[in-house]
Amino acid sequence: MANGAAGLIGLSFRAGKMVIGAQAVRDALRTGKAHLVLVDGGASENTRKEFTDACAYRNVDIAALLPGLLGEASGRPGRMVAAVTDSPLANGIRKSIQKHDKTNSDTENAGVH
Repeated sequence: MANGAAGLIGLSFRAGKMVIGAQAVRDALRTGKAHLVLVDGGASENTRKEFTDACAYRNVDIAALLPGLLGEASGRPGRMVAAVTDSPLANGIRKSIQKHDKTNSDTENAGVH
């Protein structure tokens, strides 16, 4: 996942097709702009639960990333949650994560739900 998903996450951020930060993600979910929510593996249990519940309510996929990957890929260290606002990029990230999960079944921490 590090190469494929991280590259697409970075591309999404640079293209302005991603919002980062809890409030920005809440706003994107509320307005229907979020196509995929990304939660860093280092996020607190409360953060993960909040966005898992919000995504379930809005019928938006949520992906758990390896710790530190979101900040590294976006160039914003310490960020724990982001939303991809472009459908094709969201689909590419989703497929990259799923492909990685199929080839590396030992990584329990990552995946799309």
